[in-house]
Amino acid sequence: MTDAQDDSMLATDKVKTEMINPKLRTKLSEYGRRSRTDGPYRDNLECEALVVGGGFAGVFMFWSLKQQGLDVIMYEAGTDLGGTWRWNCYPGAMVDSEVPEYQLSIPEVMKEYAFSSE
Repeated sequence: MTDAQDDSMLATDKVKTEMINPKLRTKLSEYGRRSRTDGPYRDNLECEALVVGGGFAGVFMFWSLKQQGLDVIMYEAGTDLGGTWRWNCYPGAMVDSEVPEYQLSIPEVMKEYAFSSE
């Protein structure tokens, strides 16, 4: 990719980025569109696995890879874990599918919390 093409992509991506809630924008998302030869995160990426996103799937993947003994790094755009269920909080809202289909299936978590059938 030429510098002109890279600059063009940055301009296009900037428009898309500006439409995103500023709370969700991070230095990581800004860096993700640039060349990987420099930047604040280049030296921190020495790992065996990189998980992007801290929702149900990302947290489970991180846990699963750690259980296998891998050196894992997780990047989350938000300020905390939870993905969609962290950012879309509605009073009384619950997961809209059967628990076995959509849950954080980590045994330690299941022991700590009491889940009702409702």
